[in-house]
Amino acid sequence: MDNKKITSTTQIILIVICILIAVTASFLIGLYWGQKSYEDSFKAGYETAWQAAQKKLEDTGLAAPPEQEIISVSGTVIEIGENSFMIEASPVAGSVLDSAPIMRTIMVGDETVISKKTEKDPDELIDEQRTYDALIAGLGVEDEIPSPPSPYETETVGLSDLAVGQSVTVRAGKDIRNAATIDALEIDIYIRLAPETPAVGTTEEEIGPGDAPLGTGDTLPEETPEE
Repeated sequence: MDNKKITSTTQIILIVICILIAVTASFLIGLYWGQKSYEDSFKAGYETAWQAAQKKLEDTGLAAPPEQEIISVSGTVIEIGENSFMIEASPVAGSVLDSAPIMRTIMVGDETVISKKTEKDPDELIDEQRTYDALIAGLGVEDEIPSPPSPYETETVGLSDLAVGQSVTVRAGKDIRNAATIDALEIDIYIRLAPETPAVGTTEEEIGPGDAPLGTGDTLPEETPEE
């Protein structure tokens, strides 16, 4: 009698386990297909909304004029290879819905000219501008006007002089608005001057007592009476 009860109980447990396994499997299968359906629906909805937004912008008359050729792009170097490097490019001029790529690969060939443009000292540039202004003032009506002084010192360098984090401008021989890979004709590397900082260890005597700022609670110095 006891054996029959044990067998019956075991069968009930096995049946319950089988039911739980079937329910769990059904749930997981439904979840998978539901997720896939959601992703497909989201992608389709996104593309439909994007097209509708572009159409709406065109209908309002606020759309940008027909795209013009873009032959140069600026950006920050994020990776350097053997004959190429990658930049995070600034957006090109165009529609607010412009989908031009941000990450662009720049190919460097034998004909590519790479120039390093180092920012000049401000005082030096001011002196050059004064000299230029004096020269212009002395020109006659028919004299050719020379180019103004450049704010950069320019030298020709190689790809090995490029470093991650530098700002560059890349020029190509064709429209590169939507190009993810660009064959560069010219590359300009821009080097900025580091801002000046006070020398470490500067004392109040070096600054001058009259130049030290007053702090909270400080009082103005008493004037010495004239004798």
